[in-house]
Amino acid sequence: MTDWTPDMLIAFRELYAQQPELSFDKIAVQMSNAFGVTLTRNACIGKAHRLGLPQRGHRTAPRKPYAHAKKEKVKMIKVRVDAPVPPPVEIERPDWAAGGLTIYETREGDCKWPLGPTYARPPFVYCGAPSLLGRPYCKTHMDKATGGR
Repeated sequence: MTDWTPDMLIAFRELYAQQPELSFDKIAVQMSNAFGVTLTRNACIGKAHRLGLPQRGHRTAPRKPYAHAKKEKVKMIKVRVDAPVPPPVEIERPDWAAGGLTIYETREGDCKWPLGPTYARPPFVYCGAPSLLGRPYCKTHMDKATGGR
């Protein structure tokens, strides 16, 4: 960040007022060369705003509307499929998963303690016993999770 000296402010105001055809980019280059500092276009715009200088370069004519590329509308057609619906596939559960519930079978009030080895592959199964009120686990698994506290 450059500290603006009083000499820099005087020169900036003069360039801003006397040469309205100069862009902020050109003012920044002239100021940088004259004072041996690096000024950016945005630094000059911000300084003009903070000094309360009047805005420059108001448009005399309204802006031209942006010409958007015309896109063809894609017509959606309804397709009727008469293919038979296959029966649901039964997923074979490993022997340790017997009696557990999948995540889709669990409901509010079911124990969500995962059964099986730590790094087991899907399908994951959960205990499913009635859980304690407001808790995710049944009494047995809540004691395991909290160490009996």
